[in-house]
Amino acid sequence: MSSKATVCSLYNDLYVEKAGLSVPLMSEEAAPDQCATGALTEAHYTDAFNRISFARQLVGLSIPDKADEQLDKATQQCALMVGRSLNRDSKAFVDVQNAHSETDKFACNTQGAKDVARSGNIYAGQSIPDLAYNWRTTPSFIVHSLLVDTASSKVGHRQNILCPQNTMIGVGHVCWKGGSDEENRFFCGGCHSFESLSSALALDLPKMIMWPPSGAIPDAVFPRSITYWSLALPQVTTLTADASVTINGNAVRVQKVDTLCDGWSMFRFRPLDSDPTVYNVVVSVGGVTVSQHQTEFVECAPASPTSTSGPTNNNNNNN
Repeated sequence: MSSKATVCSLYNDLYVEKAGLSVPLMSEEAAPDQCATGALTEAHYTDAFNRISFARQLVGLSIPDKADEQLDKATQQCALMVGRSLNRDSKAFVDVQNAHSETDKFACNTQGAKDVARSGNIYAGQSIPDLAYNWRTTPSFIVHSLLVDTASSKVGHRQNILCPQNTMIGVGHVCWKGGSDEENRFFCGGCHSFESLSSALALDLPKMIMWPPSGAIPDAVFPRSITYWSLALPQVTTLTADASVTINGNAVRVQKVDTLCDGWSMFRFRPLDSDPTVYNVVVSVGGVTVSQHQTEFVECAPASPTSTSGPTNNNNNNN
């Protein structure tokens, strides 16, 4: 169990944004009409990667490696591809049923970008016209949004971030100003890529992965009133029975969901009451207790900046 002091120190080191909120120049030298991705600034890349590292450390996983040059390039290309193709007011908008698998229809697609989109996290969003303030769609804010993951019926984006074997992670993000309304709105696209390293097979893995985890967790990271809890257990543990969860003495409805995380079974649920700051949690499989722990929501100072109003089209596609 992690103490408030330990978690808040980690939160301030890794989760609080350092790069600033400005949309322009996050993806320097991007030229979307020519399919030129530009490069995500190092400061914004670091903010996003640090948030991923923070979440993985809280559940007992290793800090991931940054993507190699080839995966990094494909991830940035994926960000431009989905940004151009999935924003409704983009000149290259394509209406598809499954944005992960129908990428042949997308502008600026490459094989590498399509491979990232197939199994990774993707995001597209656009601002309202004539925006008078900095729109919060930084790469780190997208990590936060995909950890909360209200857009996925199976918390698939969060699953990818917290999957034990995803030990190499890439971050791509492109923003530009333009469109059919005389260049008075921002368009953005983002991708997370995930690869498994052979060394992951030898990792000392936790017996379960729960979000929020046991111990302290900052309020700013997990908005309790809108967010599903998630639980991953080794598949071998759930061969004969699914998980059951009791919170503060009350049994909660647990739903098993599909997962891309090989070797793990995934569940989601919500407590009956989102008001408490302390939750006593019991996880069982087939009547056998797997974990009995306490999760405490705490306030860490300085608080993370609050987000501005969201975009008119926010496409956090399900995994």
